[in-house]
Amino acid sequence: MKFEYLYTNKKNIKFIILLAFLGFLSGIVLFNMQNINFQNTIINKISELPQVLNNTRQNNILFHLSILSIISLLSILLIGLPVIVGYYFYEFLSLGFFLRALYAYKKIKGLLFGSIFIIFNKILFLIVLSYMLLSIINYSKRFIKDFKVSKNSLIVNYLYKLFFCIVMVLLIDAILYFFGNKLLLIFDFLLR
Repeated sequence: MKFEYLYTNKKNIKFIILLAFLGFLSGIVLFNMQNINFQNTIINKISELPQVLNNTRQNNILFHLSILSIISLLSILLIGLPVIVGYYFYEFLSLGFFLRALYAYKKIKGLLFGSIFIIFNKILFLIVLSYMLLSIINYSKRFIKDFKVSKNSLIVNYLYKLFFCIVMVLLIDAILYFFGNKLLLIFDFLLR
């Protein structure tokens, strides 16, 4: 039953994976295209990361709530599809850039810390964002396909999915607010 959902959305899932891959590669290329002074500035800022993690908390709640709410509202009118595709690409571009910068700073140790950072801070958010993107793609297709038919049930079902995504992201962000930096500080020895 679970695999049926994956099978029926195979083309959309391939698109999402390709978009993520291209975004990630673009981030690596973008870092490599920067002049050496800019790269050194980024590397110097990364060297301050353990102190930043120790003195602050991650607070993405308002940012994520704003972005996902705007995308949700726009996607009801089909305008949100290109917006979330762009945002999804941006998220993976920033991950590629970040990992490449960590590699430039500490080579394998930097990649290891970056992988731990992604697992603790980004993986759940990216899974929910992927589900949200898949839902928006499916909604847009059905909305256009059944253009002349009443869309009340389609919109209500879609809003439930978006609400679920927003609640999940807020829960993830609340957990990161309280525990994210503490978990990352366990591994800050990789950056020293």
